[in-house]
Amino acid sequence: MKNYVEIYRGEVVMKDSIGILGNDKSKNHFKEILKLSKESDELILVSPFFTKDIGFFLENMETIQKLTIYTVFEGYNDALNKADSVHELYRYCESNNIKLSVKFNDDLHGKVYLFYKNDKERGAIVTSANFTSKGLINNYEWGISINDNDKQKLLRSEIEEMTVYELNKHQIEAIHKSAIDFKKNNPIPKENVFKINKYINVKPSKNGNIKMGYYLKPIGVTGNPFKKGDTLKENDEIGFGDSANKLNKGDILFCHSVGTGFLVGYYKISSDSSEFKEINKDDRWPWKVSVECYSIPFSKEWWVYEMKTNDLVSEFKKLYPDKHITYNGGDTLGALKWGRDRIRLTEQFAIYLIEEIDKNWKS
Repeated sequence: MKNYVEIYRGEVVMKDSIGILGNDKSKNHFKEILKLSKESDELILVSPFFTKDIGFFLENMETIQKLTIYTVFEGYNDALNKADSVHELYRYCESNNIKLSVKFNDDLHGKVYLFYKNDKERGAIVTSANFTSKGLINNYEWGISINDNDKQKLLRSEIEEMTVYELNKHQIEAIHKSAIDFKKNNPIPKENVFKINKYINVKPSKNGNIKMGYYLKPIGVTGNPFKKGDTLKENDEIGFGDSANKLNKGDILFCHSVGTGFLVGYYKISSDSSEFKEINKDDRWPWKVSVECYSIPFSKEWWVYEMKTNDLVSEFKKLYPDKHITYNGGDTLGALKWGRDRIRLTEQFAIYLIEEIDKNWKS
């Protein structure tokens, strides 16, 4: 990788001309943008989408005094959202004395961030990440940071050759007011969403949740069992006791029918935390988490496959006598008889259950 020497604030600094960017716990796009912004007073931002609460990000870039945004307005069916976002951005910049220029081209798809100090190049980023919290922090995104003045000049010249339309203050205000009126008079209908996991069992990945837990979760109680023909929704809520805060978003729940003893399927926790939602005085598990079914074809008719959870325990132990069933080193599910709201499983047994569910459904 090519290096170059730069003199900055009286110091000689060695820099790589190109660096790889991603999003993980130790570094992400936002941290790199913050680092570059501290050395800059101008940002040129090219992003089809940008967050409505852009002020939150700009508050952390205190030295930026001039902001130029290239974005999309009517492309991607995002005009109503963009009307709000641009208006919020305009108001923030006006109240914080930031000179703002908004330009758009509805064929824009690239994402570029160019930084300057006193009109001098301070660094650039070319990436897949939009200027949103998901893009800069949460999503799997990759890009490169460039510390090469000539390459940054070339990037800027190519961007400025693009045909664009620039919005002034009065147009931004008029678009925002018209968008408000449009939304009042045209409620947005709920769209039907095509989801592939209606047709395949989607295996959960532990990459997004390093501490992913696997749990057996009883559904129903002795006095009100989960019977053949009963089903959970594709997106549903499942209750726990007061220790539900130990569960994490992304954990996998293997639902077990109280009454039949069959597996109902496996579900991924989709909520960040549990909420207290007591249905009635007899609700033993009032702390609810949101879940998404990851075994839809199987779970639609789970009773047909007659997969008894305890039979699967026995089969697993025959195949892998040295491996355990529960996370605490146990080899039975006896705790179910004592009314536990869940049992944590080993990853090995959990993967076995997923494979057996897949195998039975496909056969």
